[in-house]
Amino acid sequence: MESHYEIAGSFQSVCDNMLTWMKSNLKREKIISLSTHETLIENGDALLIVLYKTAQDSSMSSLDTLKYDLKKNIQDWENHFSDQLKIASGHIEVISYINTPRNIG
Repeated sequence: MESHYEIAGSFQSVCDNMLTWMKSNLKREKIISLSTHETLIENGDALLIVLYKTAQDSSMSSLDTLKYDLKKNIQDWENHFSDQLKIASGHIEVISYINTPRNIG
């Protein structure tokens, strides 16, 4: 098991950087978890960590179509999560759903 992290001044930048790295270095089945953090309690940089398996074989799925959706100032996480599940059902495979204190409105 290994990890990779990205740090940037905004979650938009850290997600863009991680997406680029993941598409080049990982397969779908290798991903164990994604988590977000901040380097400081106030005005810290965004930190995104992926934990992944090192073993890989040719049958694993590419991440060429991997995307993310970054929402800001969500007032009701329960309704937001429910809406996202409706959108995703049957159309996309959700790899991870992450909340961070910075995005809480």
